[in-house]
Amino acid sequence: MFKPGSGSYQAATVGSNYATSGTLRYDMVTVNTPAPGALALMALGGAVIARRRR
Repeated sequence: MFKPGSGSYQAATVGSNYATSGTLRYDMVTVNTPAPGALALMALGGAVIARRRR
């Protein structure tokens, strides 16, 4: 698990009165990435801003 608002890893802990307690570690962490269309739109916006400054 990642701490909210940061990219640092935080292990999840589990505790119970009926089972053993321990630490959970997630092996398959996924991160959402922008779609190619969104990246193209950001690049176009950056080009427009760069052109306006000239």
